[in-house]
Amino acid sequence: MTSQHDETARGRRWASPLWLTVGLVIGLIAAPAVAVAATLSVVNIAGPNGTKAVVAKTGQIATTVADPGSFRAFHKYGVIGTCVKIFTAPPGTSMIVTQLTEDVYVKGNQVGVSTGAACVSLMVDWNPPTIGAMVFPLGPGIVIPAGKSLYAIAYGGTAAEIYGYGYTVPVAAAPKVTPTTTVLSPAEPQGQGRS
Repeated sequence: MTSQHDETARGRRWASPLWLTVGLVIGLIAAPAVAVAATLSVVNIAGPNGTKAVVAKTGQIATTVADPGSFRAFHKYGVIGTCVKIFTAPPGTSMIVTQLTEDVYVKGNQVGVSTGAACVSLMVDWNPPTIGAMVFPLGPGIVIPAGKSLYAIAYGGTAAEIYGYGYTVPVAAAPKVTPTTTVLSPAEPQGQGRS
């Protein structure tokens, strides 16, 4: 015959592990949702299609900044002596140029890039010590609106080719060309170019 004390002790033996298991299961289900809700907040920034941006509490955008399908690249060979057009933004879009590479294949004095057709003020300016390539990261980017162009020039016998990378946005999102006001510094040498 079992006493009431034995029944109570047996019940307590099962109650603690049972409640612990129930608590762990609830925690595993609820914790991810609570963690996501604690780190993200929706702000009222909407794109042209009405999609809202998600911003982390750190202030960083948690969604894709640019549609991968809007990526564009361009190339201009034979930048020698005079100011030449190296890229023109397509109709209806603005190009945001986020990186330029100047690849010098004949060493001279200087090669640069400008948003002005006369190449009087240069946004990107490099005096190459030898042949090779130099990458210029352009921070938030240089805006080239629809129909506007980017230009390059080489001085003192320099011959180069220019590679540009970026993405397109609707022209209403970036309607004005970035003025040439600041000379940007190169990032780091990218090895030797042609010999």
